[in-house]
Amino acid sequence: MYINTVFLKRSHLILLGVTAHLLAVVFSSGYHQCDELFQVFEFAGYKLGINTPESLPWEFDFKMRSALPPLLVFVVTKLAYAVQINDPFIIALLLRLFMAAVSMMAFIRLLKLQTSDSLVENDKMVLWTLALIWWSLPYFHVRLSAENISATLFLWAYVLNQEYGSVFKKWILPGMLMALAFHVRFQIAFMILPYAAWLLFIQYEKLKAFLSLLMGFIFGFLFATITDYWLYGEFTLSWWNYIYQNIFEAKANQFGVEPFYYYITESIAHLIPPFSVLIIAGLIFFWWKERLHAVTWITLPFVLMHFFVGHKEFRFLFPIMNFIPFMLVIARRDLLRYPFFKFLSHRLFIRLFVVCNLAALLIFCLSPADSATRKMRKLYYLQTNGIVKVLIHGESPYSNNLGLNYFHNPRVQCYNDTLHNAPPCNWYYTEDFIQSDTVVANGTTYVRNFSSIPRKAALFDFNGWMSRVPYFSIYKAQTP
Repeated sequence: MYINTVFLKRSHLILLGVTAHLLAVVFSSGYHQCDELFQVFEFAGYKLGINTPESLPWEFDFKMRSALPPLLVFVVTKLAYAVQINDPFIIALLLRLFMAAVSMMAFIRLLKLQTSDSLVENDKMVLWTLALIWWSLPYFHVRLSAENISATLFLWAYVLNQEYGSVFKKWILPGMLMALAFHVRFQIAFMILPYAAWLLFIQYEKLKAFLSLLMGFIFGFLFATITDYWLYGEFTLSWWNYIYQNIFEAKANQFGVEPFYYYITESIAHLIPPFSVLIIAGLIFFWWKERLHAVTWITLPFVLMHFFVGHKEFRFLFPIMNFIPFMLVIARRDLLRYPFFKFLSHRLFIRLFVVCNLAALLIFCLSPADSATRKMRKLYYLQTNGIVKVLIHGESPYSNNLGLNYFHNPRVQCYNDTLHNAPPCNWYYTEDFIQSDTVVANGTTYVRNFSSIPRKAALFDFNGWMSRVPYFSIYKAQTP
């Protein structure tokens, strides 16, 4: 098969995967969704003495977020402080490195496990190639999001349970990891429960082994409950509070309700069209063809559940991403038996698919996950000695309603330019692209010092597109 000649050695593929993850660690800074910032770093900041409860989002008052991700940030931050690393952006990089290492190791173990699956047969190199050039996996694996942390914990539980080992390694430890995964994001229950059912009714595991899994789950659940006490100062069930507020009180629906078919249209748009249509068809074909496979029991109920939830976001489906390469390889192998799908083995199709994957992989690994982090980093480093005062024009990179203190240098003080009593400032910040190189504000003249996009781009500002892209400039006060 042609694709087997793309990469001849598994070690080369692993090296490619590690390199992609390291690039994502360094360059894919920030967050995919602001929950990673407000409900992980800022919650940790509260325990570090950086934040007050009043500055935290409403979820803190309702005690509805797991303490495990903030605990991870808290521990790593304390260790960094102990060795004189106080820069929050370096600490965030270390956290991305930790998540990349833990996620990548679990993923490699999963690929080794899947390689031994009888379904793979002669497609072992196809699996390894597809899995390690899959464009979005490094981006996902470095995220400190509830989706990735929960998915990684479950992935470790799955591979340990599928491998040979002692009762503790094969049953008790996976049970503990499943409990932690559930605690971080309760929706993972729609992977855990179907997998447990598969073990009982398809795999016919002994009840004694299953009880060991349950015992491990109880241990993990108790530990997670203790971490909630550490964060909130009282015993509570954050996962239940989350369910009650978002489902019974319908708080999640306040952030938007999407139609039933939302995930279909979003998948077509996000999974590199036109390949996205084939990817969706391949997943459906795998679920239908391999109805009794563990991966079907893990992924299908999880996906279906999200179709019936009012508030939908594409990131909610990210936990199945680790299993997609295996599912597509098996689906491709079976579809090649039909004449209509012979193009799946054609050299031109394979080359185009590999090139598109590698291009998207490079983009995802080298691009920041958001635009706000770059702004906060630039403001953080304005301070070199003493107090720095910044006059903010328009929208602030820090939230106006909530505290963003973990990444905020306390020596950098920001004032909105609409304040009549704003003090004289050293710097001026704006996200308005049409501002000139010299600005007079609050009686002070400022000269542009930095622009996130080269000013010469204004020559190509056709139809005002520059006003619709993330942009900011920083001006320095002109000395008399």
